[in-house]
Amino acid sequence: MTPHEPTKPLTLDEAAQALNADPEKRYAGKRDKSWIQSLENRQVFPRALAVEQVGSIEEIAHALAGKFRFTCQTRERYSVAEHCVRGSRLLPPAFAGAFLLHELSEVYLPDIAGPLKAFVNVHVPKADGAGTDTIPWAELERRHTKVMLEALKLSSLEPLLYSPEVKQLDWAMLAAEKRDLCGPEPETWSLPHDPPPGLQILSVWSPEHAERSFLERFNELFR
Repeated sequence: MTPHEPTKPLTLDEAAQALNADPEKRYAGKRDKSWIQSLENRQVFPRALAVEQVGSIEEIAHALAGKFRFTCQTRERYSVAEHCVRGSRLLPPAFAGAFLLHELSEVYLPDIAGPLKAFVNVHVPKADGAGTDTIPWAELERRHTKVMLEALKLSSLEPLLYSPEVKQLDWAMLAAEKRDLCGPEPETWSLPHDPPPGLQILSVWSPEHAERSFLERFNELFR
């Protein structure tokens, strides 16, 4: 091929094969793309997160304050950190900490919108290092949550994150956020729970405010 000859585009089948290829083969001979750099300058391997890769609670708060709910398709940018703090104030102490930390998986992973999540799978290294396994995205999120709770020395909270109390409030918060931050629905969302009584999101917090509030709430509950 001459320097000016255009690259032949991939067919749809070739593109699909490339996307589904074993990432270890796909990256062979290229720059290592298996890790990201954290705020605190560590290597984080999102497909194989380990305790020693997890940063401080300050790094966690910073990340969640910069991630936005509803794929940022709201009138104002509403952070994951704000969602966690507001919800934690609506539950008794036994469950408040679990709600505050129930979105830990979004610290080092992107949030994938609900309509897509069930269809997304990811290759992860096998425990013995020989090849990869394919797992659903939701399982990768669970693994991240487990490792991060262990790093925070809060593994006892893990069952509470999946408790009816936390799950139901998460749905109720979603209903309130949708009501207060989104425009008219083009079709009914058919949510299973109504907004929590008395909760109204009249204004959203800046990322800096959300970050500070998350850290303050964490200290109230765990220190």
